[in-house]
Amino acid sequence: STAVRRSKAEPRGTVPICCFSSAVSGRLIRWFLMMGAIMAEHDPRAILSAFAEALADLLQDADLVRAGPEEISITTELAMKIDRYFAGWRVSPEWTRREAEEKKIAWNDEAGALRLKKIRPDIIVHHMHKQDENLLVVEAKRVQNTSFEDDIRKLTLMTLEQSVHPEYHYGYVVGVHLVIDLP
Repeated sequence: STAVRRSKAEPRGTVPICCFSSAVSGRLIRWFLMMGAIMAEHDPRAILSAFAEALADLLQDADLVRAGPEEISITTELAMKIDRYFAGWRVSPEWTRREAEEKKIAWNDEAGALRLKKIRPDIIVHHMHKQDENLLVVEAKRVQNTSFEDDIRKLTLMTLEQSVHPEYHYGYVVGVHLVIDLP
């Protein structure tokens, strides 16, 4: 599948750029991705390819599939699989910090007022203490959980090239919303 890049001038909303569906080991996987700030040295297709390899590794784990784990267990296991594909980068599940501060997203509401919300992305691939070196952010849900709105907002805001407030800018290259169906 081919990802589509948006130009800097194109507005970003809460609509995913691409949606992928596939069956791996008989399991349905749907993932939506947000293309964010494109760092010249980081190809979004390579990032997605590495993510897909790690996801395939996860779904080949018969013991995990048989256990029917909750979302947090799935994302922790996925983070461990992802780590092998991103040498030199830190893969952090459930990460809540940005230096000494809690991680937050910022946006302007309909009236133009600045809104802030504390966040805890399921998985991030980043360099600690380097605010401009963020590769991948993943939000995952079990197929039974259909409340995606907050995840899509979080991914959209975390992959913007320019944020409404510089203290809450992340600029991840790729954001993935993963919906996974395990027994």
